[in-house]
Amino acid sequence: MDQGINTLACVGRADLAAVGSSVEELLEQLRLLPRPVQLSRLLEVLSAADEGAEQLEQLTSRAWEYLVENELWTAGEMTLEEVKWRINWPEVCARIVRHRQTQKRRDRDEKGIRAYWGCSSEDAIPAEIRPRHLSANLLQHMHRLSKACRGQLGEAQTVVGDMVRQRLQGTGGFKIAYVQAGDVLRAIEIVKSAESRLKMGDMGGKAGGGGGEGDAKSKDVDAVDRAGMGDCGCPKDMVDLIAATRTGTPNNEEGLTAVHEARRAGLMRLCRRHLRLLAASSMGLCNNTTSKKIRRRLELVCRNSSRLEVLRRKKPRWFRQNYRPALPEDTLGTCKYPSVQLAVFEFDEVQVFERFAGPKSWENWKKDGTINVPGVFSYLTEAGLQEMIDTEFSIYRHHHHTPVGTSRLG
Repeated sequence: MDQGINTLACVGRADLAAVGSSVEELLEQLRLLPRPVQLSRLLEVLSAADEGAEQLEQLTSRAWEYLVENELWTAGEMTLEEVKWRINWPEVCARIVRHRQTQKRRDRDEKGIRAYWGCSSEDAIPAEIRPRHLSANLLQHMHRLSKACRGQLGEAQTVVGDMVRQRLQGTGGFKIAYVQAGDVLRAIEIVKSAESRLKMGDMGGKAGGGGGEGDAKSKDVDAVDRAGMGDCGCPKDMVDLIAATRTGTPNNEEGLTAVHEARRAGLMRLCRRHLRLLAASSMGLCNNTTSKKIRRRLELVCRNSSRLEVLRRKKPRWFRQNYRPALPEDTLGTCKYPSVQLAVFEFDEVQVFERFAGPKSWENWKKDGTINVPGVFSYLTEAGLQEMIDTEFSIYRHHHHTPVGTSRLG
């Protein structure tokens, strides 16, 4: 405990000694920097100060608990009230209350991270950028990031790592090699910005009509192919890799390589156009669905790369027809079930005809080839007939099957 007190008490003094300047001299140096850099530096200073205050409150709470549990005031022949008087009890009590409130918030954020990523907050941060102490502020932003990247821990780690490297390579920021709350906050902004771009792309795709999962001849895919490979902010190495897979023929090895590389780089960093092109050209995935579904399916392809054929048999509708095994329903056309050979239907056409058209009407029909039958459709107004017609249409719908890739057709 003594070591923790000494460490905490020397944080500010050590920083000042390292630069050999007073606080006022530091502020004078700060004024020489551009205003955006000043803002970034001060935000990091205030964040660090908040983290220091949190550690002080934690230390105060633990120290008080230890003192009470062991009744240490008896060692100095003192009473508990005398101890409170000597340590400025109102301030100590306020720190203890703030620590308990902070701890509740930390527990809530930790629970959320486990729910969205399936691991603890410490395991979610790569070891090379993991701080010794995760502040409540950092934990809160990590919880927000886990909400924005549900089930996509690898991509979140990539974006956060990029933010740390940008801060270390930039000017004016703290040159601390482990992740800070500001790094995670910038990562959240990037993820949300990417989601916004993808949603706009989804809306553009839906405006064209149809929401089915198309096949190789999908109009949506043609639109992607015609769009070209212009500058959209996607990583250039990924754009080149995606372009190299546009062969139009199934190639598991090259396609899996492209998907794994895209996953490592971060699927969230790909625009909708390149995301859809990656899905279609690398693995033959149907891509005229939402970007969220495409990313999830690419993730499953990576996880099942050694059992890809099993995945294609289990989820055939995810893939284009030439990228998956043949299905029995492929030969059915628009029928939902195989046809059944029916017995020949026989009836007396003369009796039926004369029932509606009158006696000897059959002879007139055979002789003239035309006949007027008054009220021939009057039966449509009979009670219960409309319900019979609706039932027959329902039977047609029950037996109808939409072939894969024709959901846009009438």
